[in-house]
Amino acid sequence: MQKGLSYRRLFNSWLDKTSKSTPGRLNEKELIAGIKKLRAGLTTDEIDRLCGSLTYTGRELSIGNDEFEAEVRDNSRRLESERGFERMLL
Repeated sequence: MQKGLSYRRLFNSWLDKTSKSTPGRLNEKELIAGIKKLRAGLTTDEIDRLCGSLTYTGRELSIGNDEFEAEVRDNSRRLESERGFERMLL
């Protein structure tokens, strides 16, 4: 929950003078930098893989908070399901 609030704040308050993204949206580079600033307990490799697996849309190829949260939730459920299936096989 705490991180969720931090992520929402990241999307709503990100200010980067070089940003060309619509307010409330981040491109991949901005998202990577923001998550690193949050110190979310992820390694640089994990952050790169997470941000590289997301779908960025629109002219500026960006993602909004709601889309980010939905993709993270969907991917987490898929991963849990795959792990459960692996346990059944073993």
